[in-house]
Parts: sequence; structure tokens; C-alpha cells
Amino acid sequence: MIADTIQNFAVMLAKGRPDEEEFLLASGNESFQLPVKILSYAPQSRNIVLTFHGAVDQQVRPIPFYFGEKIAARFSSNATVIAIADPSIRLAKTLLYTWYAGDHEVRTQQLIGSLCDELQRHIEPKKFVFLAGSSGAHPALLHSHAIENSYCIVVNPLTKISAQRIHIDRYRPQCWPKISEQDVFGKLVFDDITDLYASGYRNKVIVLQNCFDTYLGPQVLPLVTALAAGDQFVFLSEFFSTHIGHTYPAEPYDRWIGAVLSDRSGNLVEISKLATRGGGSKPASVVAANGGGASKQSVDSAAIALADRLAADVLSSRLEVI
Repeated sequence: MIADTIQNFAVMLAKGRPDEEEFLLASGNESFQLPVKILSYAPQSRNIVLTFHGAVDQQVRPIPFYFGEKIAARFSSNATVIAIADPSIRLAKTLLYTWYAGDHEVRTQQLIGSLCDELQRHIEPKKFVFLAGSSGAHPALLHSHAIENSYCIVVNPLTKISAQRIHIDRYRPQCWPKISEQDVFGKLVFDDITDLYASGYRNKVIVLQNCFDTYLGPQVLPLVTALAAGDQFVFLSEFFSTHIGHTYPAEPYDRWIGAVLSDRSGNLVEISKLATRGGGSKPASVVAANGGGASKQSVDSAAIALADRLAADVLSSRLEVI
């Protein structure tokens, strides 16, 4: 693992593949704190993909842990894939995840923001894509929001840190031992992704959801409600007989990633067509925005009506449990 600054890392990527794959990055004169790994390098594509992991059982997996090895292998010619590991779980073996929210030593949210800025400046990606699931969706949604026309593809997202009491009771004492919970979430850490998107957004968001995920009501549907105020999102809730609960199969996720990377239109309707062509999943509810100006005549009116009715039923029934 090579220690370097975020700026130097971005410059190296712009000039050619670095000799090393794994780096510990810092901003300016700070200590080196953010673990990243280059999983694939495809400069000709000018596509950048950032991945964020979810829960990590440190009894099973060594840290730093990087999500996306298989994704990078499948799309090695389509994108430069960079995995970011959450540095804060190093503080205790009992920490499964810390939402990349940072701690008293590492300002993770600020570091990732700086990394995104430098990649934008030095590489000027054709497509900037953020991938994650579960708790990793929080940083993916947060940092994609800051980049206009970037893509964020998230699975079963956890969107509000302070709503997860059992994990907060581990996170706050370990990561911010001398700071009150009120100050952590009021001053130091960005907490609620739904509030962020409710204020407006200019990125493109694809939310893939297992319809039997227990977090659907309290964590996901408020986000979908906020997204619905705009027109650059897709929400797809599905049933998979082999995956019940807070889980999601790799194959449909890969289809959405491939659709985003291969699409030339920038239109979410066209991307949705590519992603769902030949798919075997069973939609439970679908809400698809117009993709930035697609003609409504291009989508069957009966399908729109059915999707709207199903989505309304899900929203009205699930939002009551919040």
C-alpha cells in the first residue's frame, strides 16, 4: 500500500496506470487515511466507477475490505473501477459498518469529496458512476449528489444514519468517544440522505430494491418520495425467490451496471430498456422517471398506469410504519 495525496493519485490515473494498486490517501498535509484500490484500469473508456462496501464481519474478512472485484472483472474494458474502504471500522472489531461517516481521527466524508473533485478535475470522466448497497449506499448517494449528471446505482439503500439505533450505539462511542451524539450528527457528519435529495438533485439515481427488505419502509421509501420531486431516477422493487430480505442477486445488478456503462443516450428510459431486456425477475413495483425528456408516447400507457398504481399502493401502505 502506497501513501500519497489525493491530488497526486488523480494525476497518476490521468497519466497512466500506476505501478501499485492499493493506496492510502490524504488531503494536503494531513496524515494518510483513506484506503483505495484500483480494481480495473480502462482509460480509453473515460468512465470512472467508485464502489463502497456494506457490512464487514471482521472475524471473516480482513480490512481494509474492497467491494467490486467481480464487477471490475466483468467490466474491465468499460471503466476504471476504484474501490474505497471505510477506514473507521478499524477502531473496533464489533463495528460492522460506519457508513463512511468518519471518526475523531479521519474525516472520511470530506476525504471522499476531495477525491471526487480531483478525479473530476484531472480525468474529466465521460461517466462518473457510484455503486453500493446497504450502508455503502449512504456515501454513494451523498457524493454522487455533488456531481451533476453522475450515476448512482444503489441496492437496498440505508439512507439515515441516526435512525439505526443499534449501530449508533456502537458507532458513536467508538468513533467519537468525547463528542455527544447531537454534535456528531448536528455538526460533524452528514446524516439524512433523504433531506439532501428533497432539496433537489442533478445526478441520476437508480434504486434497486428487494421488496421483502425490512428497511424498505423506514429507509428507502422516504428517499423515493424525495426523488419523485425530480425526474432523474428509477426505483425498481422486485421479488427474488432465492433472495429474501436485505439481500440482492448479482446478475440483475450487473445488468443495470452494464446498461449504464454501455448506454450512449444518457436517458434513463433507454437505460432501463437495456437493463431489463431478457431479465427473469418479477417486479413488485416500478417507478421510472421520464429520463430527462423522453416522450411519454414511447412507453405503453397501460404499463405506466399499472406502475403508478402499484407504486402508490406501496407508498401508502409502507410509509405508515415510519
